[in-house]
Amino acid sequence: MNRLLVPALLLCGCLGKVDPTVTGQPGDPSWTGGPDQPGAPSTAVLGARRLTRAEYVQTVRDLVDAQAPVTVEALAIDEGVPFDNDITMQHASEVLIDGADTIAEQVAVWAMTQPAVKARLYGCTPSGPSDATCFASFVDRMGRRALRRPLTDPERQAFIALQSESIADASFDSGAELVLRALLSHPGLLFRFENGVAKSSDGEITLSGYEIATRLSYLLLGSTPDDALLDAAERGELVGLTGRVAAADRLVADPKARAHLQRFHSMWLGYSKLSDTDPLNASMRKESDALVGYALFDGPGDYAELFRSDKTFVDSALAANYGLPAPAKAAGDWVTYPDPQRRGILSHGAVLAYGAKNGDTSPTRRGIYVRTRLLCQTIGPPPPNVNADKGPVATTPNACKSERYQQHAAGTCAGCHAAIDPIGFGLEQFDSLGRFRSHDDGRPECALDGKGEVTGTGTFSGPAELGALVSGQVAFENCVAEKLYTYTTGRTLRTEDRAMVLKLGAAFGKDGRRFTTLVRELVSDYTFTHRREDQ
Repeated sequence: MNRLLVPALLLCGCLGKVDPTVTGQPGDPSWTGGPDQPGAPSTAVLGARRLTRAEYVQTVRDLVDAQAPVTVEALAIDEGVPFDNDITMQHASEVLIDGADTIAEQVAVWAMTQPAVKARLYGCTPSGPSDATCFASFVDRMGRRALRRPLTDPERQAFIALQSESIADASFDSGAELVLRALLSHPGLLFRFENGVAKSSDGEITLSGYEIATRLSYLLLGSTPDDALLDAAERGELVGLTGRVAAADRLVADPKARAHLQRFHSMWLGYSKLSDTDPLNASMRKESDALVGYALFDGPGDYAELFRSDKTFVDSALAANYGLPAPAKAAGDWVTYPDPQRRGILSHGAVLAYGAKNGDTSPTRRGIYVRTRLLCQTIGPPPPNVNADKGPVATTPNACKSERYQQHAAGTCAGCHAAIDPIGFGLEQFDSLGRFRSHDDGRPECALDGKGEVTGTGTFSGPAELGALVSGQVAFENCVAEKLYTYTTGRTLRTEDRAMVLKLGAAFGKDGRRFTTLVRELVSDYTFTHRREDQ
């Protein structure tokens, strides 16, 4: 079992058992997670990675134009667990090949009809169909940008040979269109190969500057490196610590980083799957994105502001839904919570909607959410004879929810539910749309007191107190680090990855929990410029 993901409250198969070999929390000096304490971070085992649907779309638009017609439906959907870049779920298939080729053809044809786009892509003004100098310049520029490295001589000659189509058609655009189509569906674009520049005797691969540039760009922007980053790679600056950190700082300041890191949080915190076709859901996502942006880029710097902010961004419809004061701008603005129970993202409908079932909230699923998403603890599955989709049924007719959930206090699942249900009940005064309520829906006789407990940590009432309780733990700091590192590696973490998580978490906690500190610590580490192949 992966001990990185097995802290003190491991609950085995919902059987109420606690793992006796584990003490403390990940990142806590007392946490053993096994017989040996972690040493220096080890180089992660990584293979080739396919671009996700989102990465491919953003890459094509950054390479060609923001208005490029990318038919997203042509690509396979990436399952989020919670992130969409899990290597183990990525497969080369006909769907991938056909989808990429369809998009590449559509985009290439479209680009040739856009004079401004063509001029930017070519970087020169062709004198005619046989202008070899301009064609070669276009191939070199687009080839480096699309494949994230300079073309090899055979590749270059193969692309330049396509100018024969330009000459045959008496149109420079004909050959250029074929080059663009070939690049947008090239394996070197679709996959992130890290062949490296050297391999040690024990199998450790040293990455090239271009491969480091690719890691940086997809981590922070979710897209292909820009010319400035590729130029830095060419000059050898990314191999060195100073240049690499400077490059990361520049990327973090790019507006695209805000959008990408907002998306990272939406996957991690579970609201990326909210449908945008529902206007209220769209407003909720916008609210949570705005708070993530504030916490990471605009606020006082402490990441905990994501869980303790006393203001939120709402439009008039969402404010009415919550019962908050109307924003100054109907389309959206910041308002201050009048109720001290509401603070941070745990007050948002986008998060409170997570795990709702049978038309109501689920204290169990909300408790699991906090344990797994915010504290990175593992909750085992229920026994095979338990239908988790069906809520508990009390023996007393018309019992209140709190009475029905008393069934969880006995039997084989008692230990599991004792650690998760009390958390969920502490949020019960807020329904799945984030609206305050004092009783069960449609049941005024079933009062809700909103009292909850994080076992072993403390009691709370409502999102504000829960946010403060959770974000004040070392386990939370390490969980933020774990989620970022999981996304960086594109796979479930292994035992040998634990030391890196602990290093990131410690740096994060010591520097006022600034997210930029996590990024700098990650990209400055030796392991960011190396990888190992699976044995």
